[in-house]
Amino acid sequence: MMHLQLSRWERGANSASLMSLSDHKGMLAVMLLLLQSSSSWHATMHSTAAALNLFTASLSLPCVSPVLNLRKRTDH
Repeated sequence: MMHLQLSRWERGANSASLMSLSDHKGMLAVMLLLLQSSSSWHATMHSTAAALNLFTASLSLPCVSPVLNLRKRTDH
């Protein structure tokens, strides 16, 4: 997922740089576009990181509980 987002962002940055080379008047607009895309990219990265943390937490909980139950059984 993260690799796909990275390549998508890189492709956008590359096309924007090509546009700025061909049209110097649109340089400011391209810079603003890049700033907007980079900020949204950071936001998506943060949200995906949070989602991954929640996912791993939800995964680890069911995995740990049977182990704890087994330990209790062996103790008794």
